[in-house]
Amino acid sequence: MALEYPAFFMIQGNLWKKGVIRYLGYDGQNYRVNFKTDAGGFASLTRDTSLRNIPYGTEALSFPGSGIFPEANFALFPVRNKGFYGDKNPEYKGYQNYYSGGFPAAQSTAQYPLTPFPFLRFVLEKIFSRYGYSLQGDWLQEEWVRRLVLYNNTELAGNEIDFRRHVPDVKVSELLQGIRNWFGLTYLFDANRQALTVARLKDIINDLDYIDWTGKADAQYPNDPADSNGYTLKQTIESADELNKTLPADWAEYKVAGGREEIVTMAGTLHTVREVDSVAQNRNWLLPATDQKGNSTAFQTGENKCSLRLLQYQGFQKDGLNQDYPLGSALNENWAGASLGGRSLRYGGEDGIYEHAWKDWLRFLAQARPVERTLRLGIGDLTTLNPARKIMIGGVKMFYERISLSVSASAGIGKAKISFLKTRV
Repeated sequence: MALEYPAFFMIQGNLWKKGVIRYLGYDGQNYRVNFKTDAGGFASLTRDTSLRNIPYGTEALSFPGSGIFPEANFALFPVRNKGFYGDKNPEYKGYQNYYSGGFPAAQSTAQYPLTPFPFLRFVLEKIFSRYGYSLQGDWLQEEWVRRLVLYNNTELAGNEIDFRRHVPDVKVSELLQGIRNWFGLTYLFDANRQALTVARLKDIINDLDYIDWTGKADAQYPNDPADSNGYTLKQTIESADELNKTLPADWAEYKVAGGREEIVTMAGTLHTVREVDSVAQNRNWLLPATDQKGNSTAFQTGENKCSLRLLQYQGFQKDGLNQDYPLGSALNENWAGASLGGRSLRYGGEDGIYEHAWKDWLRFLAQARPVERTLRLGIGDLTTLNPARKIMIGGVKMFYERISLSVSASAGIGKAKISFLKTRV
């Protein structure tokens, strides 16, 4: 296993980046190392770290009502899951967090198990504070984002919530990839300030700000034609969910034009169904549904993993009898079909993820052309380099994708070779 150490990258006496230096070996004359910063540095810090290894703390069970993050750290709402116990608990009524005028008991029972669903924002805050990072960005403040929770299939044991038991057993990197590729985001790491900005791709492409580097660039450059035949957005479906055999999951995929290039998120959501309550059979309601074995110490179900799936907690809404119940859903509507505002977690529709997160960015990618330029950059250019800001050369605005350069004590900063995507914006 390679050794890694915190490091500072100085150029001409100026701090360029904080990061991680990785020892690769020694050949008798020279040491071989590489330096990772920003996203690469954070990835090194969290390599192989599971969500279940993050210290979230514990919290006494309460019934938090309609509160969302930051007023609440978790939500309780019904999920139909008939396969939760398999054949180990014949008294089970088929629902996690069953609700009818209230939760039937103050703690999990054989008939009515409780499963707290942590808010995504709560989990993210704990992850990044663990590594000394602050979180920022307008996307994080949107109400529909603060309503997102992590589904899990673990029964609450006792009256104290240990959040490590109620997050899916996936890596931190998988959570971050899942969010980014689902909601059209990018992560702007600033290792020097220990800050992460979560930015919407559509905001970046529509931002008019740019920096002019025309005078720093060589004159000649290759210009390859655009090569696009559409995109396919895909959520990952839970392989252990038996409902996928009987209910269509076409909502988990969305094709744009020819759909050749796939943008896959490692995350997904649950089926959302309108149906009769199988316990109180005189009412209809809207709720998430799955058919997957759960985890119960009391009933010795064994370890049944749960993939990364998100839902929205919509607070208390009306069922078919006009009675209140806590609604979790992949949709942004109530049982009667009335809009609740915000976003649907599905791609399609006027409130869907494609329209509000991906449309502008994919239109840009379909027209973008790869360009490579050689530039002479100074320390000031490197310290202010921002992947979310356009660079203009000769009247053409571009985003940089990759940069390679050499730095030596004798020659200083060499010419930088930069790969760009040219845009018309």
